[in-house]
Amino acid sequence: VGWPPPPPPPHAPVPAAACRRPSSRLPALSSRFCFFDTYVDAALDAFRHGMIRATGLRRVAEAARRDFAALGHWEAVTPKPFDGLVVREARQRELNASLEAANPVLAAAGLAP
Repeated sequence: VGWPPPPPPPHAPVPAAACRRPSSRLPALSSRFCFFDTYVDAALDAFRHGMIRATGLRRVAEAARRDFAALGHWEAVTPKPFDGLVVREARQRELNASLEAANPVLAAAGLAP
């Protein structure tokens, strides 16, 4: 396995990554830093830039899904039990959106989503 990995095949559609740039008040940082909501979003961006293969994207997506499912007791991280449920649902929506963006890329590469 050589480095860097080969670029993604041209037929693989890659959605725009969910990169968020720092505030416009910090223009010097805007071109050098990118923030992601999930590891899956970061992996999509890495795939788009030829830094990982589709199999790496799939591993990240599977691990994110598995790790999220393994998390329990959100009440412990929030002051009120209901808040834990609200936070969990918000994070679940973010992860679901990221996985939905990764699935067509994986399918185009011949991998099961």
